Amino acid sequence: TLADRYERLTWKNICLFICGLEALCLAGLFSFSKSMIMNGSLYPIFLILVFMQMPLINTAVFYYESHGEHVDFGSARGTGSLAYAFMAFAIGHIIVRYGEQSIITAAVILTAALFAVVFVMPCSAETAGAKKASDGSGAAVTTEVEPTGSLIAFTRKYPWFMVYLLAVCMM
Repeated sequence: TLADRYERLTWKNICLFICGLEALCLAGLFSFSKSMIMNGSLYPIFLILVFMQMPLINTAVFYYESHGEHVDFGSARGTGSLAYAFMAFAIGHIIVRYGEQSIITAAVILTAALFAVVFVMPCSAETAGAKKASDGSGAAVTTEVEPTGSLIAFTRKYPWFMVYLLAVCMM
């Protein structure tokens, strides 16, 4: 919703900002590695930030598709799943050999890699929804943003999604 309302907030800017917040969490985890309270607080925040990025990465696909680029989403998802399986295997062995602190090191490396990849991806200020339109005189006119509705309306429209979301949270 914020990205739709403010021109400077593109999927790319938000993703880069979240990478920065992840880096702060990882720095805290590195600095306070002996504190159970800090680990118990920062690690879930880090995971929430990681999960917040997933829809933004998916938004990038729609952004490029709307700008005429063909994206083979199926191959990208398959490659991502394969990379996840490989990374889980490799990090599992690294943890056994070097200890659980290596999880943070791996997260730092992967966050830096994601930041670098997103940073070099091209993105203009306009998104697929055409945040602004020209009125011919060169002045930009912002378009209306449709209201997203309330949580109650969403729950009524998609009750099974909410059950699914509850199940995921319970896991």
